[in-house]
Amino acid sequence: MYVSPNQKYVIVYHRADKEKFCRLTLYDIEKKLELADTAPGMQCDNIMWFKYMILFVTGTSGGETVRAYNYNLISLYEICSPPQIYINLEEGICFSYPIFSAEDGVFTRYDLNNGDVLEEFDYMARVHVNYVCRSVKYKGNRTYQFELETFDPDSIVTVSKTF
Repeated sequence: MYVSPNQKYVIVYHRADKEKFCRLTLYDIEKKLELADTAPGMQCDNIMWFKYMILFVTGTSGGETVRAYNYNLISLYEICSPPQIYINLEEGICFSYPIFSAEDGVFTRYDLNNGDVLEEFDYMARVHVNYVCRSVKYKGNRTYQFELETFDPDSIVTVSKTF
C-alpha cells in the first residue's frame, strides 16, 4: 500500500485469490471508495506520487520501466530504460543510464511531467573507454554527479552535469 502525500488516497498493489495477475487499485481514504483499478501486467518495484500522477516503477533483468498513471489509473506515458533509472521528484526529471555494458552508454534525461526526452548524452568521449555508471547523486541546484567506472577496476571517473 502506498499513501498519497496529502493522505487522501491510497494505492494498493495486490493479487486476488486465484487471479493470475497483480492489480493496482486506487482508493479515496475519506470516502472509503474505490476510484479505479487496473492490471499493469508487470511486477511492482516501487510506487511514487508525483503531482497529479502515480508513477509505477518496475524492473526486469533487461532494465527498468516507469509508467505514469492519472487518478483514473489510465496510463499517461511510459519510460523504458534498458539499464537503470534514477528519479528526482523535486526536479521532475528521470535519468536512464548504463550499469552493465557501456557500449551503448547513453544517458537520457526525461521530463516526468509528460515523459518527453529532454536530452541524451554520452560520456564516452570524455572517458575514452567503455564504462558503467555506479551511482547518480543529486548535488543541489540542478547539478548531478555521475560516478563512472571503466573496465579497469582502478579507474573511476566522477563527472558532474548541471541542467
